[in-house]
Amino acid sequence: MTLLGSAIPLPTIAELAWLAGFIDGEGSFGLHVDRTRRTIEPRLGIPNSNLRNIERAEVLLRALIGRELKISTCKGKSRTGWRPYYRVTLSGHAALEIVVRAIYPYVVGKQRHVDVLLDYLKIAPTSSRNARAVTRLYGRPRAMAKARYDEWLYALALKMAALNRRYKCGESEAEHVEPEPPSQAIADRPAAPFVGDSDAALKELFKRRIG
Repeated sequence: MTLLGSAIPLPTIAELAWLAGFIDGEGSFGLHVDRTRRTIEPRLGIPNSNLRNIERAEVLLRALIGRELKISTCKGKSRTGWRPYYRVTLSGHAALEIVVRAIYPYVVGKQRHVDVLLDYLKIAPTSSRNARAVTRLYGRPRAMAKARYDEWLYALALKMAALNRRYKCGESEAEHVEPEPPSQAIADRPAAPFVGDSDAALKELFKRRIG
């Protein structure tokens, strides 16, 4: 079975677990605030110096969202000098919704990041060009595309920024970071189903792959 016009077969459970682990270790979730335009952009970035890892991640992401993603070549600094690394970036409410729900049962280290992102996606406005896809995923009126960003959405962006905060060497995190949620066995993790109706392919994906 394929999804949304993609010719690539849907990922297996093992492949979804691999993708979740790779994102856990290498990826980053963000809610980027544009203070000039007063907008918030949800984003997933996955960098790695091994091109084969990035290519595999891109294939699995493509199978889920039905479109090819660009792999960027960047120049990073190591202890011995400069070396290239590769990066794939995903944004857009509908695409992120599909991916994070597909990997949700297998995410460990970034479980709180995913929870914050899902809280944001449920209520955030989106551009009119994405309104149809978001309406299909959430079952909410297309008028939400014209809604304004409110303080609750900016609070979620601040919460995501706190989760991504980097600390200086020796600085304690205990005073700034909430305790990690208790770890759960995969069988006990919620499947995080879609809110509202989705098309038949998405329903089948989460019925077959996540439970």
